[in-house]
Amino acid sequence: MNKKLKSFTISELLVVLIIAAIVVGIAFSVLDLTRKEIQKINQNKEFEIKINQAELKLTIDMHSFSKCKASENYLFFRNEIDSIQYQIFDGNLIVREDTLLSNIIEVDYFFKGEKINNGAFDALKLVVKTKKDINSTVFVYKTNDALKYLN
Repeated sequence: MNKKLKSFTISELLVVLIIAAIVVGIAFSVLDLTRKEIQKINQNKEFEIKINQAELKLTIDMHSFSKCKASENYLFFRNEIDSIQYQIFDGNLIVREDTLLSNIIEVDYFFKGEKINNGAFDALKLVVKTKKDINSTVFVYKTNDALKYLN
């Protein structure tokens, strides 16, 4: 009558529980690292989208308005019908009430291939700080009509 039931001992169950806890802990740490990396990728994409939107808006305005002029911290775009004004203030590019870009560290204006400080321009270069040592450049230009070369 000595029947033994086949079962696990308490020490075997403890070993399985410890191994399972280690595996679950590793899985959660990997999940946390993955979440952080995805968050960084999303931040980079959002910044890239902001830069592309600002570049597109500037390109559209430069081609829509016949006169582009730089003065101090302002950009003026004018034609016979309408005008628009951008302001560069504390490293931000502002149009109306919207901030198009932040962290601008350098602004250069060009006219006919020559760098200028202010006045009429046909190209604009903005250097934007994205991370500690990484900068992104926005370069926008338009082709001049024959009238610019006659004057």
